[in-house]
Amino acid sequence: MRFCLLCTLLSATLSAQPTPESATDAAARTARLEGQVLSQAGEPLRKATVRLMPYGTSLPNAVSYVDTSDARGNFAFEAVSPGRYTLDAQRTGFLMQNYGARIATNTYPGSVLTLSAGQVVKDLSLKLAPQGVIFGRVTDIDGDPLPGADVRLLRVYHSRGKRGVSPAGGTRTDDQGSFHIANLSAGSYYLAAEDTQSRIFGNTEGMLPGRAPSRLTSVLTYYPDAVDAANAVPVEITPGTELRGIEIRIRREAVFSIRGLVIDSTTGKPTPAQLYARLKDSPQIGFGAGASPHSDGTFEIRNLLPGVYVVTAVTNTTADPRTASEEVGITDSDVAGVKLTLTPGATMAGTVKLEGDGPPVHPIIFLNGVDGTENGSHTQTNDDGTFELHGIAPGKYAAGVDRLPDGVYMKSVRLGGHDVTRTKLDLTSGVSGTLDILLSRGAAEVLGTVKNNQGEAASGALVTLWPKGRGPETVWNGIPQSPTDQNGEYRIAGLVPGEYYAIAWEEIEPNLIYDLDFLKRFESQATALTLEQGAHQTIQPKWISREDAAAEAAKLP
Repeated sequence: MRFCLLCTLLSATLSAQPTPESATDAAARTARLEGQVLSQAGEPLRKATVRLMPYGTSLPNAVSYVDTSDARGNFAFEAVSPGRYTLDAQRTGFLMQNYGARIATNTYPGSVLTLSAGQVVKDLSLKLAPQGVIFGRVTDIDGDPLPGADVRLLRVYHSRGKRGVSPAGGTRTDDQGSFHIANLSAGSYYLAAEDTQSRIFGNTEGMLPGRAPSRLTSVLTYYPDAVDAANAVPVEITPGTELRGIEIRIRREAVFSIRGLVIDSTTGKPTPAQLYARLKDSPQIGFGAGASPHSDGTFEIRNLLPGVYVVTAVTNTTADPRTASEEVGITDSDVAGVKLTLTPGATMAGTVKLEGDGPPVHPIIFLNGVDGTENGSHTQTNDDGTFELHGIAPGKYAAGVDRLPDGVYMKSVRLGGHDVTRTKLDLTSGVSGTLDILLSRGAAEVLGTVKNNQGEAASGALVTLWPKGRGPETVWNGIPQSPTDQNGEYRIAGLVPGEYYAIAWEEIEPNLIYDLDFLKRFESQATALTLEQGAHQTIQPKWISREDAAAEAAKLP
């Protein structure tokens, strides 16, 4: 009897064990993807790293997948969770390539791959372009090599209707004054160089007894020998280019200093801070001179060319940030007596409320500076929907929310009882009143398919929407956008009800989709639509070629 009872217990235990999932069941719940990595000439590339990564928030517990191409360039991903993904490949000597992107670039996602349970995607092809390389040297005004010089690579950007240059990489010259910059994609670049040794050790000319000090010193110089980005000469890179013979001859110019005092507004005493001086309205992003004040609060920012500068002091503490800013003009002499009084940033209190029934939401509230000089602030709401934003410097801002659940949108924003939903928050004179944000359910969405000029599904296009009636003083919480997947399909959700334009770009510089002057050039070709509360609208926006977008961008000032 005891034996039979043991048999019964054992049998019950075995029957309670989970049945191992068969390969067929696993394949039915997941997706499989395979393809090949090739050179642009169509030759298989082995040892390429291929990555399949989640796109957006379609996968709450998202994981990435990595494989290495074999001798025939083949790769495969098994048991992939259903969802939306991006695919890219990279290999030494070649540029990283996003699947579906027309050119190799890190700023464009290419096609999104939409994978469903049981789906098998075959014959994907990733063609890698060979990298471009620039070889050159930096010399002084006499043509002698400059070792240890900083070389900066720059690209054109567009922002707020203006064209400028921003850093895109760089290097330092060797002991022979030579340099090379690799891993370059096709396009136009600018080069600039600075004599690092002169910056560190200063100008020694004129320091000998009996010799008058000289203001001439080495300054940041753009290829081939310009001190202003507007007069720089671009260099063109095509896939596989090895551009040689580039020489940047460092200019010597008269430079000046800004001297002054930094104090704290509360104590009236010096306080640790970092100082920066940048040319006002300059197209040069990422450039400027800096300094730290002495223990007595005095400072000197050196080696500045004539011009109007914005001098900013910022404390090094994040808990209680304090800032000060002053415009200073330099003509033909040093400027002294500049006083920067560090003041604490203001605190803004606010509330978030959600219309209708449903679980509470606790989004991220943020303020973004709209003039390019203000530091932003962000925080998460408390359980009761209240929040406080700290360290807000005087300036103009846009208020927004992030991490909203599906179907919820920001309906209105009021500051001190005044509607500021689509306008800048003018805080140049400080904060007055609370910031009250009203959220609502019933956000709209737009979906559809994009076709190119040949009537084919356009994978890897970027669909963007922008509001009708948007003006220079109008503020919107980002530009709704989505890349198309391998079938040319897209979906943009969480939209504020209202009137929009919609368009699909084959390839576009990222900043241009925020440029009002650029967008206005395409309003006649865009699809106009009106989205009601909770709308689910299907449209096929017009496809704009990369060449047409670039032609209009070239007309911007």
